[in-house]
Amino acid sequence: RYEGSKAYPVESPDQRAFAEMYAGFGYGESIRHDPASFSYAYPLAGDLWVVMLDANTEAAPGSLGAQTLTWLEETLAEAEREGIAVVTVTHQNLLRHNAQFPYGYTLYNCDRVRELLTDYGVALNLSGHIHLQHISESGGLTEVATSSLSVSENHIGVLEIAADRSAGYHTRSADVAGYAAETGSEDENLLAYPEYGTAYFLAHSFRGAENLAADLGVSEEEAAQMNDAACRLNQLYFVGRVYEHREELLADPGIRLWLDHTDTRTGSYVRYVLEAEKKDENTLTLPALRTPAGMEEDAA
Repeated sequence: RYEGSKAYPVESPDQRAFAEMYAGFGYGESIRHDPASFSYAYPLAGDLWVVMLDANTEAAPGSLGAQTLTWLEETLAEAEREGIAVVTVTHQNLLRHNAQFPYGYTLYNCDRVRELLTDYGVALNLSGHIHLQHISESGGLTEVATSSLSVSENHIGVLEIAADRSAGYHTRSADVAGYAAETGSEDENLLAYPEYGTAYFLAHSFRGAENLAADLGVSEEEAAQMNDAACRLNQLYFVGRVYEHREELLADPGIRLWLDHTDTRTGSYVRYVLEAEKKDENTLTLPALRTPAGMEEDAA
């Protein structure tokens, strides 16, 4: 809870209380639910299920427990028998979205979960956790990690599924400014939220970059250029828009200076982002939500 500028710890709900709290948001109308976790299957249509997978139980934090894996396989097998397409949702990632962060974001047993999904032809998993707008694909399974709502551009992921079960994904931004105006707010930051949110992220998301640059023996002007460039690249990376600004970034004097110091952690990060981000991370088209079973796995 928050009082003014101070935060205080509160008691967290247990699994039973959590299920009761969220019963009206899908769980209460689920057609299948896992007794060992908060996982459940919800029918979006007669031939389309969304399967929510809980990998944060008290018994198996960070992974799908053995009972949940069994439940998942039974659910996918039933969907296959009935000709039902499945979209899965996890908090943590099933695929790696940043090679520099191999641990802490994917499920501990992501390999086993991916194997199950691809065996049963699941084509799409939606996730978050890493706070990065990013799309990865492996072995016929595509995963979209939607950036955090609290990160500028305040993304909401929108999945549109056609009658033939092809699908399209895109992001939109929460309209904070519109809400503020509609409710009569006089807060200038809220009324100009896109600009405020971006400026706030630029100011706070890469704290210390200027000091890191100064330690390299560059001039004060160059250190400022490097700081501004690192912050800008980081902001574009988290909203999945590096590819749109690639030439602009490569021409930035601060970026060029970082690329001369790729033996540093920040320089290595800058180089990695520029080398890795060469596609649109905000839109996706899938011709079908089911893939041929048993596809060979490609590199993520």
